[in-house]
Amino acid sequence: MPVWAIGGGLRVSMNSTIRLSMDGGLILFENPSGLIVWSSSTSNLGVKKATLLDNGNLVLVGNGDRVLWESFHSPTSTLLPGQTLHFPQTLRAPSMNSISSYYTFVIQRSGELALVWENNVTYWRTHLSFSSNIMEARFDADGFLGLKDATNRTIWSTSSNDFKDPSVTLRHLRMDYDGNLRIYSWDHVLHEWKITWQAVGNQCDVFGSCGLYGFCRFKSTGPVCDCLYQDSSNWGASSVTMDSGGLKCKKMVDLSNCKMNTSMVDMKQSVLYGLYPPQDVAMMLNEKDCKGYCSNDPTCIAATSKNDGSDQLGPTIYKGVLPNKRPFIAKKVNDASVNEKDFRMTVSMLGGMHHRNLVSLNGFCFEQVQNDGNWQQRFDIALGVARALAYLHSECQVCVAHGNLKLENVLLDEKLVPKLTDFGLRSLLQKEAASSSESTSEIDIYMFGEMLLQIVTCKRDISSDSLQRLADSMNEKLNLEDCMDSEGMARVTRIALWCMQNQPFRRPSIVEVVKVLEGALSVDTPPFPFAVRQYQMDEAVLTEVQGESQTKDNFD
Repeated sequence: MPVWAIGGGLRVSMNSTIRLSMDGGLILFENPSGLIVWSSSTSNLGVKKATLLDNGNLVLVGNGDRVLWESFHSPTSTLLPGQTLHFPQTLRAPSMNSISSYYTFVIQRSGELALVWENNVTYWRTHLSFSSNIMEARFDADGFLGLKDATNRTIWSTSSNDFKDPSVTLRHLRMDYDGNLRIYSWDHVLHEWKITWQAVGNQCDVFGSCGLYGFCRFKSTGPVCDCLYQDSSNWGASSVTMDSGGLKCKKMVDLSNCKMNTSMVDMKQSVLYGLYPPQDVAMMLNEKDCKGYCSNDPTCIAATSKNDGSDQLGPTIYKGVLPNKRPFIAKKVNDASVNEKDFRMTVSMLGGMHHRNLVSLNGFCFEQVQNDGNWQQRFDIALGVARALAYLHSECQVCVAHGNLKLENVLLDEKLVPKLTDFGLRSLLQKEAASSSESTSEIDIYMFGEMLLQIVTCKRDISSDSLQRLADSMNEKLNLEDCMDSEGMARVTRIALWCMQNQPFRRPSIVEVVKVLEGALSVDTPPFPFAVRQYQMDEAVLTEVQGESQTKDNFD
């Protein structure tokens, strides 16, 4: 497994030699001409010997074992444990031919780590929320890759899925020929290197990974490369796997020579890379306009429509369809504070939770439900959500809090059965406990109470004034568009205000809430004060209604 190459991958003849000269220079000679093609530039510095250390670092040392030059300061395609990368150093992917690779791993001037094609297309980056004076990127022996600023503070990190596994003693970080950055760990049982982390999860997202005039397709067996223009002279015109070295596809013929009208063929679940010239691109608003533009331009060989936003259901929620035509909902998790191993463990735990009122977690995707609901089902929605919370809080093998309870996370299936989604992800997004002293379960109860009031009032914003009006009218006959009977609505309102008590210990358990909604448990008028709070994923902001009451909690 090559981990360093002289001169960043210089290609020389088989009989070339490398020597440590008498004056202390490490020199690569191209034979038989004897031409010097690379030197360590250490002549006359007092070099006494060259040593390959146990960590893989090739060093030139002088008197007192002082290191005068080392390969760790000139990385090529690989970082070994303990090795660092500084701006403007790069890792360049090894090439499969005589032409240098287009792919590099860089520290950008803004301080971000990035994967770049041809120095102008960035297809992966760390997405820091701020610019920083970066000191270095460092890869450690335990599988940790960290980005540090000038104060030696880690501002971004990731790790292998066998992070700190004591049985793994050999690891390295490599920029591979296919443009992906990966961490490899040595498997002592199988005696092979295995991938334990990679920057780009889907190889089709690596820009240009199928070469010029090739495109990437998604199949059940994984991504494959194919030629855009099928011709007998194309090498490998049939699909090839991503690890076969790519395709050598021909450019499509000039459409201006066509005697008949042209037509377009839809290529579903495929990615076509927009190659040179990068400025020769027209940005369209929708797929129809893009097709029309290309059909009227004889120099256009393809039109692509990646995502016009029509399938985006929320800021981080997207609708999609699997190759087997099964619809799904995907939630994009940004800035997860845990490593990949903990992420997979959490997802595995959440995937094992099954309840009639919980959306199933399939791998890393939630199943799609299809109805928006209507006002007539509001009480059934509330009861279903309460039962789902009771399952999460007290009936699971590993009990969890929801952490982000709101109406946007309640969906209806084809039978109008409420399904609760986005549960249990708080632990992935939260680096520290919220500033509130309340537990996530207590916050769940409060947020459920707020949801109940939204159902009763048909309003999204619940203010302290509206809470007071609800409390004043609780013993009166309530009517709301005939959504439910007045007695049932009053019961829902009372338990909602109990859930929103300012002091968490006054709030009922979710099991008690379910019994109240089912009519198996009566509930008295709640005391004041109630609290109007806005909970966020990383903090809890509290605004209290003034006043105090010593009324005793009463659930009979």
